[in-house]
Amino acid sequence: MDHRSRGGSNNAQTTGRHELRAVDPARKQRWVTVRDVAEMLSTTPRTVYRMIDSGELPGAKFGRSIRVPLDRLERWLEQKEQEATKENDYGKP
Repeated sequence: MDHRSRGGSNNAQTTGRHELRAVDPARKQRWVTVRDVAEMLSTTPRTVYRMIDSGELPGAKFGRSIRVPLDRLERWLEQKEQEATKENDYGKP
């Protein structure tokens, strides 16, 4: 007898306003822990969890832990750097 669920599995969990999806760890994408992200941003893991929950940073569930895709984090950092540069360039001749 086949014990797989019928009708498809959603594998999603809602935290706050955004949905975290369970991700297949076999995918060829690099993921970093919330603690690693906090160290990169010189902030606390709690702040990173808040950023993920608000949708500012992407996050995915790996078992009981949440990870951030490294490529998306790098793009987010580049975008923030560009925004800061634009803000600092206003009013300059």
